[in-house]
Amino acid sequence: MASKPPVGWKFGYTNPADGQATWTTAKDVRACSGSNVLTVGTTSADHVFNLAMATATSYQDVNVRTRIRPISGVVDQGGGVIWRCQDENNYYICRINPLESNFRIYKVADGKRKQLQSAHLETSADKWYVVRAKMVGDHITCHVDGKQLLDVHDNTFAGAGMIGLWTKADASSSFDNVAVQPARASKEKHRGELKTGESAKKAEHDEDEDGEDEDEEDDD
Repeated sequence: MASKPPVGWKFGYTNPADGQATWTTAKDVRACSGSNVLTVGTTSADHVFNLAMATATSYQDVNVRTRIRPISGVVDQGGGVIWRCQDENNYYICRINPLESNFRIYKVADGKRKQLQSAHLETSADKWYVVRAKMVGDHITCHVDGKQLLDVHDNTFAGAGMIGLWTKADASSSFDNVAVQPARASKEKHRGELKTGESAKKAEHDEDEDGEDEDEEDDD
């Protein structure tokens, strides 16, 4: 329902003392799907990470993506996806940042963030981008608009966890067409669509994993 946070998502913070964020869904005529988007408006402090976690999800080897449109932020802009998330203080994250012109993978363990890899990437506010992360075993690859830019290994979080969305500090952004599927070495035929305007739930589609950057339109 528009103007209310969606069912099936849990919202929280890493370093919550100075967290000030509100997640809402609403119609957005500029959305790629022409439907509801999930938007975070935030004035959180510099050291705060704003999280939306899909509570019904649990994936170990995972392929997760979203469309993101950075809106505003003086301290920080943009955002991205999280996976193998145990709670607000333990997860992997890849994100874009128009202010810094980079795309990065981090791990957040016990509330402390450590960069795993970074790539130069020019992005801008008020434009949609597709951010995708894939992890099989300890191998992580991350993409923007279908182009792989990051490739790293890490085994801090070896088990299954939630997927979700992330911004930092005062980075206000909109998210559209969140999608997740199990990742395999071979092609995968099952995909779960987590609709931002309603309960997070699975929907199966006959689509190859390798083609998942070419998003189909969904009414959220």
